[in-house]
Amino acid sequence: MKKYAFTLAETLLTMSIIGICAAMLITTIKNINPSGQADAIMAKKAVTTFTDATRQIMVHYTKNFKMNDIYSDSAKTTACTDATCLFNLYGKFIQISNVLSAENAGAFGTGVGVYGRITDGIVFGLKYNNACNINETIFTAPASEEAQNATASSTTVSGACGIIYYDVNGKKGPNVDGKDRFAVPIFKATGVRIPSPTAAKTPST
Repeated sequence: MKKYAFTLAETLLTMSIIGICAAMLITTIKNINPSGQADAIMAKKAVTTFTDATRQIMVHYTKNFKMNDIYSDSAKTTACTDATCLFNLYGKFIQISNVLSAENAGAFGTGVGVYGRITDGIVFGLKYNNACNINETIFTAPASEEAQNATASSTTVSGACGIIYYDVNGKKGPNVDGKDRFAVPIFKATGVRIPSPTAAKTPST
């Protein structure tokens, strides 16, 4: 009875092919970043949330539809001039689960007057100046889920009335600007508007 078997050469060739396929698979798996993609999706969702709420504020709490002319009441009798007042208005259009201290929010920097957490876990801090002369460099949300990588685009903001800084996963890491921490500027006549990126910068650590 004749017996069939693989030759040594055939065995080595098969093992080589399996090794190559395994190496390609491992590389592909390493390049997949589900956490980063999820953060990018949440970042874009946050921009939509803040944009819609800002439009509502401009419609219901300003006399001339400008962000430097905000009132704390719909009757438009009491001027709204600080971040806390504006934060309370956002609370009318965003489901804010609780107000946070700077420490519990993870602090976004100087000039941020008040912090809160949205029901979906996003933590945000608000800076407001009705003189509309805020000039800063911020990291904005990536244009797509695939853009969430080692570098992020920074945007230079000039003449903003306010800036909303937010962290898509609260105090959970990596807590890096351009990774899970972003910002949206608020302008006098246009509300939330994301300017074109001015540079490609490595997110701060």
